[in-house]
Amino acid sequence: MTAMSSTTGMPTLSSGEVERVLSAGVATRVGDGEVHPMQAAFARHDAFQCGYCTPGQIMSAVCLIAEGRANSEEDIREFMSGNICRCGAYPNIPAAIREVTAEG
Repeated sequence: MTAMSSTTGMPTLSSGEVERVLSAGVATRVGDGEVHPMQAAFARHDAFQCGYCTPGQIMSAVCLIAEGRANSEEDIREFMSGNICRCGAYPNIPAAIREVTAEG
């Protein structure tokens, strides 16, 4: 069952629900059945809530790293600023991107 966030009043996924989504292979990379590292980082950092913007956020984040633009917090926020998140998960998105950038 989806719980409601006490801070935003929006639905949130429990860790069990996140695990089910990840284990279902939703949006797997190259059809190998594994979740892309950025997807896993988004789940660990609660960088999504309703999921509406998540595909675009993840694709932009992957490109941000691939193009070498994840050099600072300001760079990440500027590059990602074109993606609108209606739930307000913005604070957690850069953390997920920094994690994947650090893992190389």
